[in-house]
Amino acid sequence: MLSKVGGAIVAHRPWQDSKLAYEINGHRKGLYYLVFFTAESATLNGLQRLVALNESIVRHLVIRHPKSLFDQMVDMISGGDAFRLVNIDEPREAREPAVEGAVDAVAIGD
Repeated sequence: MLSKVGGAIVAHRPWQDSKLAYEINGHRKGLYYLVFFTAESATLNGLQRLVALNESIVRHLVIRHPKSLFDQMVDMISGGDAFRLVNIDEPREAREPAVEGAVDAVAIGD
């Protein structure tokens, strides 16, 4: 789906396989999956449409992160341990800009 809208997967992994908090479309269990990807902001509407048409994806969430946090999270799920704290007292202009990608957590029903 991401390649269809011009995005690129940077890292991915299963997050949690568990009982859902409530039944969704008749499903009681789901697999939560993390996908770290980069894409232009304008392509997210196309991605939303493709996800909505996919019957395997019950719920999804796209979150935009600053590049420094995105890189650290990708490093962590790729086996690295380079988690560093960001100085929140630093002026926003001095921080790195947000990436044009996001983190997508989806619940896939059984």
